[in-house]
Amino acid sequence: MKKNFLKVREVVREAFNSKTIRFYYNKKKISYKPGQFITIILSIKNKKKYTKSYSFCTFLNNNKFLAITIKKVKNGIVSNYLNNNIVPGDILKIINSSGDFIINNYNNYYNYHFIFLGAGSGITPLISLIKFTLYNYNNIIVSLIYVNNNKLQIIFWNQINNLLSIYKDKFNVIYSLSRKINNWNNLFGRIKINKIQKLIINFNFLYKFLTHYFICGPTGFMKISIKALDNVKIDKFSIYQESFASLYKNSFNNKNYYINIINNNSINRIRISNKITILDSILSNNINLSFSCKNGSCKFCIAKCLFGRVFINLNNSLSKKEIDLGYILTCTSYSLSNDIIIKLLN
Repeated sequence: MKKNFLKVREVVREAFNSKTIRFYYNKKKISYKPGQFITIILSIKNKKKYTKSYSFCTFLNNNKFLAITIKKVKNGIVSNYLNNNIVPGDILKIINSSGDFIINNYNNYYNYHFIFLGAGSGITPLISLIKFTLYNYNNIIVSLIYVNNNKLQIIFWNQINNLLSIYKDKFNVIYSLSRKINNWNNLFGRIKINKIQKLIINFNFLYKFLTHYFICGPTGFMKISIKALDNVKIDKFSIYQESFASLYKNSFNNKNYYINIINNNSINRIRISNKITILDSILSNNINLSFSCKNGSCKFCIAKCLFGRVFINLNNSLSKKEIDLGYILTCTSYSLSNDIIIKLLN
């Protein structure tokens, strides 16, 4: 995990609760693919270190800068700090790009239809993928279903509508708002499974192409979207997801175990539940462990299991060899035996 520094070039308001931070770009320092993210490292609140991952909303062969978009959220220490305090000229410490919510081998997708389903700030990695696809590939139809509570919360409103005017023959957008407003020509009302199903069926009727689906948003929206796609018999291998939190809730019978945490030169023995991730258990016991994505994508909370049994629920970054050697992602791992020994690595 290579660390780096980025200098803020510009801060742009995207919606009433969201801002885009644009950075100066130095291709010798950092590269990325559309759909990936960087992790920002901040020392705030009595110099306590915080980390948080943010997806790129740009792509390199079109933009001369890197950019991430950040939404204010309740109790969001890092997001709210960045929204309220960052100004041009500031320098942020980061961990270089990561993530597998990307599209490989574009040349294989001749006469395809890409449908993007996003809600709230989940639009951020989607807009990067959408712009890259529209800009580079004339033979791919792009459709976006974008859900928000109200119009003021729509991120990239101007960008999306500008893309509509440029690529009107191959780009479709359907907005959906939870709250009804006057003079609104798109959908409104609470998003439900049957509403998404109808939209998918209509798109697939309109375009007789092979279709891939890309989903990003809050947990509830992700679950509804996945269920809707399943109901209309969409092949799971055509569905790609980027979640800002794990969708998994384990079904283990509740058991309490003791685990031993090796952190630098100290050893802590703590009591945990197998219903809670190892990362959350460590943090609740005031043991310092850096983390970022909390969905198995960034490898920032990597540790090594020296003894005992651990279940890794979600893994988007460890290789089979690393798993065989005992490496785990604490953010998506659960204890399955007593007195396991975990060595923290970061």
